[in-house]
Amino acid sequence: MHIWILKYSDTNFSTDFIAKANEVAESINQLKNRNCWQKSYGKFHLLSFTTQFDYSQKSYLQEREKSTVAYSGLLIGKETAETDLRDIKNIEINRPEKYNGQFALFELTENSFSCLADNFGFHKVFYGQIDNEIYVSNSLDFLKKLNKIKVNSDKLILDFLTVRFGVYPGNDTIFEDFYTLPEYGRLNIIKGQLTVDTYKPISDLLVPNGDFESKLQETIADFKMAANYLRKYHHTVVPLSGGFDGRTILSYFYKTEGKPLETMTYNRAGKLDFYIAARLSKAFEVPHRKIHISKSIVDFEAKIPEVKKIDDDPFYKAFSESIKGFYNQGTCFKVSLGGNGADTDWEFGEKQLKKLDQSNFKAFVKSYSALITQHPFLNKEVSERFALKLENYFLEKYSVFQNKSNFMQLLASSFFHLERFRSEQGFGYSQFFNQKYDIFLPYATESLNQTVFLASKRQLNRGVRDGINYKIYQTMTEGKMPYAPILTADNEFGKNFIQKSLNKIFPYLPKIIWKLNNGDTNGNLRKQYTAKVTTLSSEYILKSDENVIWNYLDASKIKETIQQPNYNGNLNEVAKMLKFIDDMNKKSN
Repeated sequence: MHIWILKYSDTNFSTDFIAKANEVAESINQLKNRNCWQKSYGKFHLLSFTTQFDYSQKSYLQEREKSTVAYSGLLIGKETAETDLRDIKNIEINRPEKYNGQFALFELTENSFSCLADNFGFHKVFYGQIDNEIYVSNSLDFLKKLNKIKVNSDKLILDFLTVRFGVYPGNDTIFEDFYTLPEYGRLNIIKGQLTVDTYKPISDLLVPNGDFESKLQETIADFKMAANYLRKYHHTVVPLSGGFDGRTILSYFYKTEGKPLETMTYNRAGKLDFYIAARLSKAFEVPHRKIHISKSIVDFEAKIPEVKKIDDDPFYKAFSESIKGFYNQGTCFKVSLGGNGADTDWEFGEKQLKKLDQSNFKAFVKSYSALITQHPFLNKEVSERFALKLENYFLEKYSVFQNKSNFMQLLASSFFHLERFRSEQGFGYSQFFNQKYDIFLPYATESLNQTVFLASKRQLNRGVRDGINYKIYQTMTEGKMPYAPILTADNEFGKNFIQKSLNKIFPYLPKIIWKLNNGDTNGNLRKQYTAKVTTLSSEYILKSDENVIWNYLDASKIKETIQQPNYNGNLNEVAKMLKFIDDMNKKSN
């Protein structure tokens, strides 16, 4: 693992900040054994923490003549699986288009700093300015430690509104005047001037050249390359359940050899997930690890969670406890291939579509922006301001869809893959999940997403033979397609009467089990925790009189609501925002 921060200023990092940065590194499992590296060129100052080579097999930084080059994240070549991209010496620092994976590349010289993000901007790079000092980092925790950094209350409220619709639009962060690099993002600091643009236009992703079948074959070639590379250089884990995503990823490794590959399953739907994952693992001749997570909260402190802190999630904490040591091989950390970007058939939903103006692209975007920024407790003027902001953002970013007859389908894919999967899940994976293991997200691969934007509506359906996932699975397994039932949808994966019958029956079983158990493991843990923190959150809200949040939300209506006998804790997020702002204000004072 490699976390870093760059400062452009007359002064270097203070000893106090370096101590705080060390505390951040010490709290990260992958950085328990680490190197701390500092370098200055004139006004450029770099602070970096990397896992020691003996524990990661990675060399992240290299000093060249009058420059330092580095990477963070994980890269996989598009042209060959033979080049060891764990070593910075083998990476072309100015050619990000040569690589798949989630990563950042940067170069520091006496006169400039340049940084390039992966095609999705999935591996987060944050940048911004405080007074006359410029900062760039791939660690939000480092930014939190900066003096004078201020909360971006607009972003807090906007996320509070749009999360109800599964999206987190934009490149703003929770800190004022700090942003994340976009898709194909490129950042330069030259002579004290910060500029941000892209090394490829986003239209390459949204309206790619070619046709569906040729792009699908390119995707399959990329996935085969990734599988062969990972088997050559990494110990790899495929999280597997009863759905489509994991089995599609597992198919990449059909008949591959090399370093260890294993599957891992936790008891989300009880023994059903274990049963299906075990059948698939056996068919692929891959060792299978079962992770049992307690369905009850144990030794979990009841507190108001911190904003953007996954460690405070009860399921994630329980999961982390259950896998303790699993991803640490002693001489390296395993690579996990997760992500649920296989939801290529996601749509707005009929209920929401009825509320939207479908007459043309601009009208649709305008009505959608208004819909997701409305809230009964929100100041009307704020709602209108946010709606206009999102409308302008969507119109600019997705203008290439304006004359497309299927613009709603294309926007649906964009909002899922770029405004949810890229943004919020990218944040989670690059800031928290990667603290325990290395990460490769196949569903963030450029060619797959180009295939999505070339697909028909039917081809986006995961459960049909014409669908992207079915075709990938079929090709990767040379038509053998090892069978196991699927829990998540009616589908065409079965070959005979018995298999097809099971595929009709199995999707109903988790629903029955979840009903009997009052939800799945994840939901149960979160419901229990909500019950524990609702009292704390309500008390905090009731005591809060002076906070910028009340410039957005109606304090009297919210306080009245949480005092109702049937209040269910659905405004706990308000307490989280209030406390985050209060804590940051105390820090700055």
